[in-house]
Amino acid sequence: MNIFRPLVLVALLAPVAPAQAPCAWQAENNLVVVEVEAVSPTGNWSVETNFAGYTGGSYYRWTGPNHFNQPGNGIMTYPIEVHEAGHYQLRIHNRHEDPDHTEENDCWVRMDGGSWIKLYSNGSGTVSNWNWKSRFEINGSHSDAGFGLTVGRHELQISGRSNGFMIDRFNFYKGNPSGVSQTSTEPSNCTIGGVFCSSGSNSSGGAAVIAARGSVSVSANSLQLVAQPVPAGTVGLFYFGENTVDTPFGNGRRCVGGQTFRLRPGSANGTMLSHDVDFTQGTAGAIGAGTSWHFQAWFRDLQAGGAGYDTSNGLHLNFIQ
Repeated sequence: MNIFRPLVLVALLAPVAPAQAPCAWQAENNLVVVEVEAVSPTGNWSVETNFAGYTGGSYYRWTGPNHFNQPGNGIMTYPIEVHEAGHYQLRIHNRHEDPDHTEENDCWVRMDGGSWIKLYSNGSGTVSNWNWKSRFEINGSHSDAGFGLTVGRHELQISGRSNGFMIDRFNFYKGNPSGVSQTSTEPSNCTIGGVFCSSGSNSSGGAAVIAARGSVSVSANSLQLVAQPVPAGTVGLFYFGENTVDTPFGNGRRCVGGQTFRLRPGSANGTMLSHDVDFTQGTAGAIGAGTSWHFQAWFRDLQAGGAGYDTSNGLHLNFIQ
C-alpha cells in the first residue's frame, strides 16, 4: 500500500436527524460485565450498601410497589456492544431477603426495545445470599436468561417488578469465558468501539493505541479517530477494512484486511495523530448505518529504523443511523 496515495470513493448521504450514541460496554473475549451503579438510578431504585458481598461502590434495591403486570417503571438503560454474533447468557448478581424464595425475587428486562420479560432468581441458596441465578418466565415457560445478539450495539433495559429485589451487577457471555460468575472480574470498558490486535513500542517510547471520540452515528457525522503516542510530528493516516488479520507489517502488525479504504493523510499534533471522519466525503462514504468496520493507524517512524513505519492496534466500530 502507498500511504500517500488516497483512494477516492464518494457517497452522498441524505440528511436526517442526528442519533445519540453514548459509550457502550464492550465485550472482551465474549464477556460483558457491568456494575448496576454505572447508570444513575431512576424511579424507585434505591442506592444501598447494607448487605456485604456486593461489588463496586453499591447495589440498587427496588423500593417501589410491586409491578407484576405493569413493566416499565424505573427504567435503567445499559448500552452494550458485542463483536461476535450468537446467543449470550444474561446473569444478574442479585439478592432477596423474603424467607419464601419465590418472593421479592424478580425484575423486568428487555433488549433493544422488545417485549418486557420477567427475570427471576429462586431455589436453594438464594434467600439472603448474593447469587447469579437468572431465569426467564415467558407465558408460563421457564428458561435460562439470555438473548440472541448480532454484531454491534444493543441496549439492555431493567425496570422494577418486586419490592425488595436487589441488583449488584450483570454480565452477558457467549460460550464459557473465564470470570463469568466471579465477582472479582473487572467491569468492561465503556467506550466507542472495541480494541483488538496489538501494537509495540515505537520511537516515541510507547505503543500507539487507537481510540474513537464523538459518535458512531452516520447522520451525526462527528466521529474523530485518534492514535497516540506516535513519533512527534510524524505523518500518517487511518485506514479501515472489512476483516481482521494479524500479520507482521513494517515495524508493527497489520490488524485490518480484506477490502480496505484509506483516509486522508495528516501530520501528528505532538505525539497524537487524529482524523475527523466526514461520512459525506471521500473513502468514508463507504461507511453506512448498520455496517461494521475495523480501523488502524499507520505512520512513519524513521527514527526507529527497520522498515521506517509502524502501526497502532485495531478498533472495531459498529455504525448506526
